[in-house]
Amino acid sequence: MNDKLEGIILDVRDYKENDVMVKAMISDHGLLTLVAKGARKMRSKNAMALLPHTKSTFYLDYKEGKDIFTLHKAELIRSYYQEDIIKLSALAIMAKVAYDSYSQDRYRELYAIIDKCYEATLDHDILVILSFYLMKVAELLGFGAYVDGCVICDESTVVSFSAEDGGFICKRHLKDHQICDIGVLKEIRRVVKTPLSRMDFLDDMSIDHRTFKLLAEHFYHHTGQDRRPYMFLSQVLRK
Repeated sequence: MNDKLEGIILDVRDYKENDVMVKAMISDHGLLTLVAKGARKMRSKNAMALLPHTKSTFYLDYKEGKDIFTLHKAELIRSYYQEDIIKLSALAIMAKVAYDSYSQDRYRELYAIIDKCYEATLDHDILVILSFYLMKVAELLGFGAYVDGCVICDESTVVSFSAEDGGFICKRHLKDHQICDIGVLKEIRRVVKTPLSRMDFLDDMSIDHRTFKLLAEHFYHHTGQDRRPYMFLSQVLRK
């Protein structure tokens, strides 16, 4: 058999002398490891389709129950790779989060989030899309942020966002948190409440690095995932 599968490449590693090992999220089969023989050779026809942050079509002999396959051929559909250091760092976060969030029972929902958000990085504010991505993955994992009132008492008038508590908080439960501008609270609610099917609601939106940090801190506090790609982006944003 020569099966044709579509997916997004999350990671590429050198393997043996001229080969590469590709980690790809496949739309219908989840996370697969693909061994591409000769892909590092200068004349390889597969090279452009096997770069990180690309959507490609993969030809291989698929067998249920296996997760490592020898790749026959790859064809590039779209590259999301961007030279800008902030955008490239955001893509690295998205790939790592996808990899760390993967499980066999939720890969279809995870792939839908990855697919939509990778596509949106091409023409949207990168911090908006990354924030949206982290909130949708957090929701999928059972750690969605609460933005319909105070997360502690459900008071409708809120003044801040607490990553530790998991959502908006009112003045009575402010503790040592800083009061947020009403515009920031509206931005957070818009990112959290916008459904994946209506990403057009984000078309005219932009957020600054401080708002992004609040949402990113929520994600990493509750999921416990590897923060290193996020910490690198945080350093870049502070410069």
